[in-house]
Amino acid sequence: MTKPCLPPLDLRLDSTNLTVTTAAGTRVVFTRKEFEILATLVSAFPKGLSATEIRKKVWGDMRVVSKAFDVHLFRIRRKLGLVGYSVHYEADERYLVRKD
Repeated sequence: MTKPCLPPLDLRLDSTNLTVTTAAGTRVVFTRKEFEILATLVSAFPKGLSATEIRKKVWGDMRVVSKAFDVHLFRIRRKLGLVGYSVHYEADERYLVRKD
């Protein structure tokens, strides 16, 4: 299912194909878990979410090693960076997607 572009981020999320498309038409493919994390972050814009909140929303009650979350986040950041977006860690311990 494709959601419309979400301003001010201007990202279109497609949960069927696990892709994110920028307003310029650039498409980025994610793994299922990467997409779930990113969609969770985008849905919380502009407030952002803590790592605990993200893990709870994406994995539910399943215990997740923090390193696994860190690896997914690293890959999301790398892919978003190629198209001018980033995931920032704010001083109030929240992750936030931003357009660079």
